[in-house]
Amino acid sequence: MSNAENNVNNPSRREMLVGLTLCPAAALLGGMAGLASGQETASSEPPPVEPGASRASQAGTGLFPNYADIYGIAPEVAKKIMSGLYGGIGHLGGTCSTVTGAVILLGLRHSTVGVDNDEVAYPKMVALAKQFAEDFKERYKSILCRERIQCDISTPELYALAKQTPEIFTDCYEGAKVIAELLETKYDILNPPKTGESTQ
Repeated sequence: MSNAENNVNNPSRREMLVGLTLCPAAALLGGMAGLASGQETASSEPPPVEPGASRASQAGTGLFPNYADIYGIAPEVAKKIMSGLYGGIGHLGGTCSTVTGAVILLGLRHSTVGVDNDEVAYPKMVALAKQFAEDFKERYKSILCRERIQCDISTPELYALAKQTPEIFTDCYEGAKVIAELLETKYDILNPPKTGESTQ
């Protein structure tokens, strides 16, 4: 009997699989079988990108950190900013972190200082964020993490189990690249405003 079959026949593993009511069991089992056969996914930091050049192909490593330096924010700081937002904020399945990171970038690119107190600029920023959300939903049907990955990762145990099936998150990583290209082309995030320049 293979390791994957042992894992599935293990009562505690079976109970966890049953608990994943939003997660396709077939995909999960397929991923476990891949791990048992010795397949591994490579992970490495991408090489630096020239300023002003497209970064969309590297956005799967994290959308906001991939562009933060353009706005004077160190990638390490950007990763800290995003660290509690993944998995729909604390893995609770809310707004996708690609959407959250994108809206942060839109604010940096198109907002003005004190925008929350500006009766003209604030509604424009809200409208821009809504437009982006609609663009996202047009491609992915929902901005919610739990609906995109169809998997409950709200506990450490469920998240660890889901991570055994990388395919569950493939659409997230690939989707981040698609959204990054959209941000670059439609929303002009590669060109931050000059000091004193109005973005509205």
